Amino acid sequence: MHGFNSGCEMIRDIISAIDVDIFMLQEHWLTPANLSRFDDYYPEYICFGSPAMHACVEQGVLRGRPFGGVMTQVNRKLQNITRVVCAEERYVMVTVGNMLLINVYLPCRVKIKGVLAGGVMASDSEPGKFF
Repeated sequence: MHGFNSGCEMIRDIISAIDVDIFMLQEHWLTPANLSRFDDYYPEYICFGSPAMHACVEQGVLRGRPFGGVMTQVNRKLQNITRVVCAEERYVMVTVGNMLLINVYLPCRVKIKGVLAGGVMASDSEPGKFF
């Protein structure tokens, strides 16, 4: 996806053509205030994600080009076996049944703070469960 506005119709076309259970998207470019657009456009999916521009919009008026953001969408028919592990600025981890899905956005020239596995260990009530 290269921005929500340019990619939303393509996703809608894919949904119409085939029965997709899970979408893992990067670079939706939505601000925190607009993240609910996924829920509005795709009510048949549970959406887990985060904007990458959270810090930028907190500082005031958004300047320059929008960037980043990850979103994992899971079909609502799987909602009873779906759980979000964590949703951070650059990654989202979701379990669907016994699968661990990791959606990562790794742009060049950006340093990621911390260790990905450390974030899971710290946020999971059962440390080490997934690794």
